Amino acid sequence: MVFFVTLICCIMGMYNKNPFTFAMNVITPVVLTALGIIMLKLAECERAKESGK
Repeated sequence: MVFFVTLICCIMGMYNKNPFTFAMNVITPVVLTALGIIMLKLAECERAKESGK
């Protein structure tokens, strides 16, 4: 139940009449999540290189 309330509040907070602001509100979490995944993979590769030496 709490998840759905949080989801609705986040979606409502993203809405803006200005199309640029709305697009930035939608794109920003996607980009930050992708960067987090990329950084995790890079860290795993670095650890694998260090342990292989």
